[in-house]
Amino acid sequence: VQLAEELLDKLLAPSMDYRGTMMEVFGVGILISGKSNVGKSECAMDLLQRGHRLIGDDVVTLTRRSDRILLARGTPPIYHRMELRGIGIVDIVRLMGISAVKDVQKVELIFGLEKWDSKKTYERLGLEEKFQEIMGVKIPYVEVPVAPGRNTAILAEVCAMNYRLRRRGFVAAEELDREVSDSIARTIREEEEE
Repeated sequence: VQLAEELLDKLLAPSMDYRGTMMEVFGVGILISGKSNVGKSECAMDLLQRGHRLIGDDVVTLTRRSDRILLARGTPPIYHRMELRGIGIVDIVRLMGISAVKDVQKVELIFGLEKWDSKKTYERLGLEEKFQEIMGVKIPYVEVPVAPGRNTAILAEVCAMNYRLRRRGFVAAEELDREVSDSIARTIREEEEE
Protein backbone atom coordinates (compact mmCIF):
# COMPACT_ATOMS: atom_id res chain seq x y z
CA VAL A 1 0.00 0.00 0.00
CA GLN A 2 2.80 2.44 0.90
CA LEU A 3 4.57 1.72 -2.39
CA ALA A 4 1.34 2.40 -4.30
CA GLU A 5 0.89 5.72 -2.43
CA GLU A 6 4.46 6.77 -3.24
CA LEU A 7 3.95 5.89 -6.92
CA LEU A 8 0.72 7.90 -7.06
CA ASP A 9 2.46 10.85 -5.37
CA LYS A 10 5.17 10.76 -8.02
CA LEU A 11 2.72 10.46 -10.91
CA LEU A 12 0.40 13.22 -9.66
CA ALA A 13 3.07 15.65 -8.43
CA PRO A 14 3.08 18.94 -10.36
CA SER A 15 6.01 19.31 -12.73
CA MET A 16 7.35 21.67 -15.37
CA ASP A 17 10.26 22.01 -17.78
CA TYR A 18 12.83 24.66 -16.84
CA ARG A 19 15.58 26.10 -19.02
CA GLY A 20 18.79 25.60 -17.11
CA THR A 21 21.50 23.13 -16.14
CA MET A 22 21.26 21.04 -12.98
CA MET A 23 24.42 19.95 -11.15
CA GLU A 24 25.34 18.33 -7.86
CA VAL A 25 28.26 20.29 -6.40
CA PHE A 26 29.75 19.09 -3.08
CA GLY A 27 26.43 17.33 -2.44
CA VAL A 28 24.37 20.50 -3.06
CA GLY A 29 21.82 20.59 -5.88
CA ILE A 30 22.59 23.70 -7.93
CA LEU A 31 20.32 24.84 -10.75
CA ILE A 32 22.37 27.02 -13.10
CA SER A 33 20.05 29.52 -14.76
CA GLY A 34 20.48 32.39 -17.18
CA LYS A 35 19.72 33.55 -20.68
CA SER A 36 20.81 31.59 -23.71
CA ASN A 37 24.54 31.79 -24.48
CA VAL A 38 25.52 33.14 -21.03
CA GLY A 39 27.74 30.11 -20.28
CA LYS A 40 25.61 27.63 -18.32
CA SER A 41 26.89 24.55 -20.16
CA GLU A 42 30.51 25.74 -20.04
CA CYS A 43 30.20 26.28 -16.28
CA ALA A 44 28.73 22.77 -15.97
CA MET A 45 31.56 21.26 -18.05
CA ASP A 46 34.13 22.95 -15.81
CA LEU A 47 32.31 21.54 -12.77
CA LEU A 48 32.32 18.06 -14.33
CA GLN A 49 36.08 18.34 -14.89
CA ARG A 50 36.38 19.18 -11.18
CA GLY A 51 34.56 15.97 -10.17
CA HIS A 52 30.96 17.15 -9.73
CA ARG A 53 27.89 15.52 -11.30
CA LEU A 54 25.44 16.43 -14.05
CA ILE A 55 21.72 15.84 -13.63
CA GLY A 56 20.54 17.60 -16.80
CA ASP A 57 21.57 20.26 -19.31
CA ASP A 58 19.62 22.84 -21.28
CA VAL A 59 16.14 21.78 -20.08
CA VAL A 60 15.43 19.97 -16.81
CA THR A 61 12.12 18.68 -15.48
CA LEU A 62 11.28 20.09 -12.06
CA THR A 63 8.82 18.20 -9.85
CA ARG A 64 7.33 19.67 -6.70
CA ARG A 65 7.31 16.99 -4.00
CA SER A 66 6.17 19.25 -1.14
CA ASP A 67 6.00 22.92 -0.13
CA ARG A 68 9.77 22.84 0.41
CA ILE A 69 11.09 20.18 -1.98
CA LEU A 70 11.69 20.59 -5.70
CA LEU A 71 13.37 17.72 -7.56
CA ALA A 72 15.19 18.04 -10.89
CA ARG A 73 15.94 15.42 -13.52
CA GLY A 74 17.23 15.50 -17.06
CA THR A 75 14.70 15.42 -19.90
CA PRO A 76 14.74 12.88 -22.72
CA PRO A 77 16.20 12.80 -25.30
CA ILE A 78 18.91 15.15 -23.98
CA TYR A 79 19.18 13.41 -20.58
CA HIS A 80 22.93 13.02 -19.73
CA ARG A 81 24.12 14.80 -22.84
CA MET A 82 25.27 18.39 -23.22
CA GLU A 83 25.26 20.81 -26.10
CA LEU A 84 28.46 22.84 -26.30
CA ARG A 85 28.41 25.58 -28.92
CA GLY A 86 31.11 25.05 -31.49
CA ILE A 87 31.56 21.39 -30.48
CA GLY A 88 28.05 19.96 -30.61
CA ILE A 89 26.38 17.26 -28.51
CA VAL A 90 28.56 15.30 -26.10
CA ASP A 91 27.52 12.20 -24.13
CA ILE A 92 28.75 12.75 -20.57
CA VAL A 93 28.45 9.08 -19.52
CA ARG A 94 30.65 7.93 -22.41
CA LEU A 95 32.99 10.89 -22.15
CA MET A 96 33.51 10.97 -18.37
CA GLY A 97 32.00 7.79 -16.92
CA ILE A 98 28.85 6.85 -15.06
CA SER A 99 30.02 8.54 -11.84
CA ALA A 100 29.79 11.94 -13.58
CA VAL A 101 25.98 11.81 -13.78
CA LYS A 102 23.03 11.46 -11.45
CA ASP A 103 19.37 10.83 -12.32
CA VAL A 104 17.59 13.08 -9.83
CA GLN A 105 18.62 15.80 -7.36
CA LYS A 106 16.87 18.13 -4.94
CA VAL A 107 17.13 21.79 -6.07
CA GLU A 108 18.77 23.58 -3.14
CA LEU A 109 20.30 26.67 -4.76
CA ILE A 110 19.79 28.66 -7.95
CA PHE A 111 23.04 29.98 -9.44
CA GLY A 112 21.84 32.73 -11.78
CA LEU A 113 24.33 33.73 -14.46
CA GLU A 114 23.89 37.04 -16.25
CA LYS A 115 26.12 39.11 -18.49
CA TRP A 116 27.98 41.78 -16.54
CA ASP A 117 26.14 45.12 -16.51
CA SER A 118 28.37 47.99 -15.36
CA LYS A 119 25.30 50.08 -14.46
CA LYS A 120 23.91 47.44 -12.10
CA THR A 121 24.81 47.03 -8.42
CA TYR A 122 25.65 43.45 -7.46
CA GLU A 123 25.69 41.88 -4.00
CA ARG A 124 29.04 42.38 -2.31
CA LEU A 125 28.55 41.39 1.32
CA GLY A 126 26.07 38.52 1.34
CA LEU A 127 24.11 39.74 4.36
CA GLU A 128 20.75 39.39 2.65
CA GLU A 129 19.79 35.95 1.33
CA LYS A 130 17.72 36.21 -1.86
CA PHE A 131 15.15 33.68 -3.02
CA GLN A 132 13.47 32.72 -6.26
CA GLU A 133 10.11 30.97 -6.19
CA ILE A 134 9.47 28.09 -8.57
CA MET A 135 6.16 26.22 -8.39
CA GLY A 136 5.52 27.66 -4.93
CA VAL A 137 8.89 26.53 -3.53
CA LYS A 138 11.29 29.26 -2.35
CA ILE A 139 14.87 28.44 -3.38
CA PRO A 140 17.96 30.46 -2.30
CA TYR A 141 19.18 32.46 -5.30
CA VAL A 142 22.63 33.86 -6.03
CA GLU A 143 23.02 36.27 -8.96
CA VAL A 144 26.46 36.02 -10.55
CA PRO A 145 27.65 38.52 -13.17
CA VAL A 146 29.60 36.90 -15.99
CA ALA A 147 32.55 38.74 -17.50
CA PRO A 148 35.49 37.55 -19.61
CA GLY A 149 38.02 35.70 -17.46
CA ARG A 150 35.61 35.01 -14.58
CA ASN A 151 35.68 31.35 -13.55
CA THR A 152 32.02 30.58 -12.90
CA ALA A 153 32.75 26.96 -11.90
CA ILE A 154 34.88 28.07 -8.95
CA LEU A 155 32.17 30.58 -8.00
CA ALA A 156 29.57 27.77 -8.13
CA GLU A 157 31.77 25.66 -5.82
CA VAL A 158 32.10 28.57 -3.38
CA CYS A 159 28.31 29.08 -3.48
CA ALA A 160 27.77 25.38 -2.69
CA MET A 161 30.18 25.47 0.26
CA ASN A 162 28.75 28.77 1.49
CA TYR A 163 25.22 27.30 1.23
CA ARG A 164 26.28 24.37 3.42
CA LEU A 165 27.81 26.75 5.99
CA ARG A 166 24.64 28.91 6.03
CA ARG A 167 22.53 25.82 6.70
CA ARG A 168 24.73 25.18 9.73
CA GLY A 169 24.20 28.72 11.00
CA PHE A 170 27.44 30.36 9.83
CA VAL A 171 27.19 33.49 7.67
CA ALA A 172 30.57 35.09 6.97
CA ALA A 173 29.09 38.56 6.33
CA GLU A 174 27.25 38.49 9.68
CA GLU A 175 30.45 37.47 11.47
CA LEU A 176 32.36 40.32 9.80
CA ASP A 177 29.56 42.75 10.72
CA ARG A 178 29.76 41.61 14.38
CA GLU A 179 33.56 41.92 14.43
CA VAL A 180 33.47 45.44 12.94
CA SER A 181 30.72 46.50 15.39
CA ASP A 182 32.69 45.06 18.32
CA SER A 183 35.85 46.83 17.15
CA ILE A 184 34.04 50.18 16.87
CA ALA A 185 32.46 49.72 20.32
CA ARG A 186 35.89 48.85 21.80
CA THR A 187 37.46 51.94 20.22
CA ILE A 188 34.68 54.18 21.57
CA ARG A 189 35.06 52.71 25.09
CA GLU A 190 38.84 53.18 24.99
CA GLU A 191 38.45 56.81 23.87
CA GLU A 192 35.91 57.48 26.65
CA GLU A 193 38.26 55.99 29.27
CA GLU A 194 41.10 58.31 28.28
